Amino acid sequence: MSAAFGSTLSAADWFRFGDPLWVAAQIFGVVSFILTFISFQTESPKKLILIQTGSTCANMLTYLCLGAMPGVALNVVCVVRNLIYFYREKKIFSYRFWPWLLAGIMGVLGLLSWDGPISLLVISALMVNTVILSLRNNRILRISILFTSTEVIIYNLFVGSYSGCISEAVAVISSAIGLIRFRKNKTSPEKE
Repeated sequence: MSAAFGSTLSAADWFRFGDPLWVAAQIFGVVSFILTFISFQTESPKKLILIQTGSTCANMLTYLCLGAMPGVALNVVCVVRNLIYFYREKKIFSYRFWPWLLAGIMGVLGLLSWDGPISLLVISALMVNTVILSLRNNRILRISILFTSTEVIIYNLFVGSYSGCISEAVAVISSAIGLIRFRKNKTSPEKE
């Protein structure tokens, strides 16, 4: 796909409507961006995690259809991460090592599914979000999304997930809206 950034490619090289897997990837991306927007408009961290899990599953399917294995591998870990964070009141999931262990697993899986230097963008973004999500503070999460989603937008452009780019742009916009909308909670961060 790196050739897609050359100047001699036509629209047919970017948009492969005759390829059913490419079309399916874009549909999963649309589902993801709808769920992403909804998730960042909720004040409840538990609801945010639950809705984001659905969005993550849609992203995983998008990357699978595109053959973007770093995205697939990392999103599998993100689903596990989300479930651990959702059930963090259970003793086994309450330990502070989980975010670091999961971020480490993401790093290893990212390297094992390496698809060139562009993989670093999605690896670092998801590792950072894993640690930030563990803080249970939606305000900090929304701020981090402004930066990490930009990394994922670049990765998505490279692998051909154009609806994924829109999904991440929605995450950035929705996070910014959430920051403005819930700014009254500045003195008491949004927590569970």
